[in-house]
Amino acid sequence: WGFGILAFETLLPPRLAEVSGGVDEAARLLGPSITAAWVLSALGAAAAPWLVRRFGSAAAGCALRLGHGVTVVGMGLAGGPAGLIVAYLCTYWVHGATSPVHYGMVHRAVESSHRATVVSANSLTSQVGGAVSGIVLGALADATSITTAMLVAAVVLAAAAPLYLVGRAGPTVEPVPQVTAD
Repeated sequence: WGFGILAFETLLPPRLAEVSGGVDEAARLLGPSITAAWVLSALGAAAAPWLVRRFGSAAAGCALRLGHGVTVVGMGLAGGPAGLIVAYLCTYWVHGATSPVHYGMVHRAVESSHRATVVSANSLTSQVGGAVSGIVLGALADATSITTAMLVAAVVLAAAAPLYLVGRAGPTVEPVPQVTAD
């Protein structure tokens, strides 16, 4: 996940400059696009509980991660600013929906005594992935194209999707007992 984030956060501005006719036009479009993306991210997060209830955590996580890859492919292949912005907005909706599903699975899979450590390790892993992708995708974009770097990021995002199916077995922790007033 951390590896792929670079594609839609850091590579968007230069990609938008490529398809919109220059830096000035890209700058004009970025502010409203980023604002809308954050709103859509919040709406995606709000949809996550429904997705989990409807499809289960594993299936929702897998589908969302695949969707994440597909939307980044859309960003990489968009031929104009409108297509790129629509793909970017879809990417952020999926990004917003994925986070609560992912962290919900992490929380349910780990005993409370180890949860802070595992959540911390999960965050650190994502940050390391982002650092590596900054180097790898940046060099790849310089050597080939921004589109190629975005497509590689999309493949990495989508390739992680089956890992969510490991969570199919359900929670491994005991349910919290109900406290009653006596």
